[in-house]
Amino acid sequence: MEYLKKGANQSFNLVFFDPPYPEIASLSPAVFAKLREGGFLEKEGIVVMECPGEKNIEFEQWELIRSLGKEKRGSPVHRLYRPL
Repeated sequence: MEYLKKGANQSFNLVFFDPPYPEIASLSPAVFAKLREGGFLEKEGIVVMECPGEKNIEFEQWELIRSLGKEKRGSPVHRLYRPL
């Protein structure tokens, strides 16, 4: 979060985000907001987030474009998001 608070000095096409699972609910919305507001993504950029398979998380102003992996308890999945 400290890096994101500074704002972008460059933008990226692809960002990987692997939050600690116990902190997903509290940390993820803030990270996605900072990525969007701070100019960290190119226009067509995407964020890949690893999370537990049973967690289907949506973020304001973001579209879930794909899930990779088995969506069951105990299995990690990778969800691909892009800003709206």
